[in-house]
Amino acid sequence: MPMRTISSTVSLIILFLSISELLGQSLSDKEREYVIQLLEGNLKSFLANIENVSDAQWIFKPATTSWSVGEISEHITLSEDLLFSIAQKTLQTPADYRKAKSLEGREQEILDKISDRSVKAQAPEVIRPSGKFASKRDLIAAFQSARQKTIDYIKTTTDPLKNHIAIHPAVGELTVYQWIVFIAGHANRHVAQLQEVKASAAYPKL
Repeated sequence: MPMRTISSTVSLIILFLSISELLGQSLSDKEREYVIQLLEGNLKSFLANIENVSDAQWIFKPATTSWSVGEISEHITLSEDLLFSIAQKTLQTPADYRKAKSLEGREQEILDKISDRSVKAQAPEVIRPSGKFASKRDLIAAFQSARQKTIDYIKTTTDPLKNHIAIHPAVGELTVYQWIVFIAGHANRHVAQLQEVKASAAYPKL
């Protein structure tokens, strides 16, 4: 076979493999639906758990070192924008296709790990509750806006979410897709936390 033909063939193979890698890192319909269901399900669960909370219940703490329902809700809300921004910044880092392939299929493992409330962690200062929102209504509006931005992005994006990677200190290396899964898992973890507060014997009655 002439050298020019061999060179052309090799170039076509490399081009085909490169295109296949890029296409393989966009979300499939199944993956897109999966993460949207996680995000929408968590949105409904969180709002349902705080909708009828009274002012006294909002600020109640089962212990001096515990967070109230209001503080947990603020943490959930502040985390939404921070985690989404990390995902977006990760897209600007160099792609690592081979490492990304080794991370595929960890989504349920990530959700299981983040839901384990026997393992405690300190929240970064930037997302610790500080009374940022004037009212529960303001907090709910902020969360709904931030979460809808996340959902709308997933519904429409063609970004290669599965070949850019950043490390989470508690969970390890995550692709951008897995960072979005983590957003829902993190919020569910703290919905469980506020349910624990509401289950306290001293929790104020309506």
